[in-house]
Amino acid sequence: MKTKILIVEDSDEVVEIYTTALTNAGYAVDVAKNGVEALSKVLAVQPDLILLDLMLPGLSGLDVLQKIRNDKEYRHIQPKVIVLTNMAGMDFAEKAKQHGVSGYLLKSDVTPSGLVAMINNLESQPKTNQQGFGIHGGLILLILIAAIVGVGWYVVRSNDSSSVNKTDTSNSTASRAEDYNPIIEPSNFVSSVDNKYFKLTPGTKYAYKIKTEEGLETIETVVTEVTKKILGVTTIEVRDKSWLDDELTEDTKDWYAQDKDGNVWYFGEAVDNYEDGKLADHGGSWQAGIDGAKPGIIMKADPRIGDSYYQEYYKGKAEDRGDVISLSEKVSLTYGDFKDCLETKDYSRLEPALIEYKYYCPEVGFLTQEKENVDGNPHTIELVSVTHI
Repeated sequence: MKTKILIVEDSDEVVEIYTTALTNAGYAVDVAKNGVEALSKVLAVQPDLILLDLMLPGLSGLDVLQKIRNDKEYRHIQPKVIVLTNMAGMDFAEKAKQHGVSGYLLKSDVTPSGLVAMINNLESQPKTNQQGFGIHGGLILLILIAAIVGVGWYVVRSNDSSSVNKTDTSNSTASRAEDYNPIIEPSNFVSSVDNKYFKLTPGTKYAYKIKTEEGLETIETVVTEVTKKILGVTTIEVRDKSWLDDELTEDTKDWYAQDKDGNVWYFGEAVDNYEDGKLADHGGSWQAGIDGAKPGIIMKADPRIGDSYYQEYYKGKAEDRGDVISLSEKVSLTYGDFKDCLETKDYSRLEPALIEYKYYCPEVGFLTQEKENVDGNPHTIELVSVTHI
């Protein structure tokens, strides 16, 4: 009988890549796109192995893992679980370890062929209880294969040249937040931003709308002619204003710059939050070079599926990451229909309940649509107009 593998992953293209590789290797594959569906599939399919993403709409991967290990209705199944994620923080890996996973893999460090090799080896191991992980306290890491993978105590990282994703930049290769230290050389930056997915032409205004439980939110994003020097780099200021039913709620200045390779960097933001028409606070503000804050990449020059990178880094306050999950999305809006759009999945360990899917279309040259999911409640931000002022 074929080994049954359940892939729990919300990206269609990532699912297709792994499904093809595992099916070709002789495994029976099923798929769940969110946490609730995953729990249902575990009962229906009773998989031998689960490949589990952590950042999922609604119920998180860690919540799924906890239920599988602790709830009575799943105790007769107890599949092996490999976490396959871009969340490289020690806290996430430690929580996964506590629930007895067989491995913790970073998507950016393993190719489909490398993953198949690891699973083949895992399947050849003798059956054991599901509490094996790591190398502390006599516990066994089931995917320890010297010829294929190297092991940190909490994260399995591939060292085999055949299984490593070679497309990572210095931004995306940091395995932990404390490793993230981008080198910013002012002479390596240019004065304009012309990335096809993220163009900043002064005088351009993008208008968006979103319907929420509180009312109609409108957003105006204006590329200004104002510049600001940060870490020696001349950045372009972009002004964002948000209104809820015509009442101003936020007024933000964002700073971006493009390097010679075409990567667009995010250097910080100055935030004014309003309540009842009055300035309330500046929560969310940060600037690279101040109090340990570091710039991140908002758009890569040559994005590829599987890329993962910090978009901003201010420890404990702003740690957004982005994953590229598609390069061929179609977006249909009242404003127009667009193709070959880039889709990213944005998230932060500081707000695990919030996942954002953003669509950048070359025909627009900027953010075209954003789908948010907060605790399972979806909202969609749509572009309604582009004007030049």
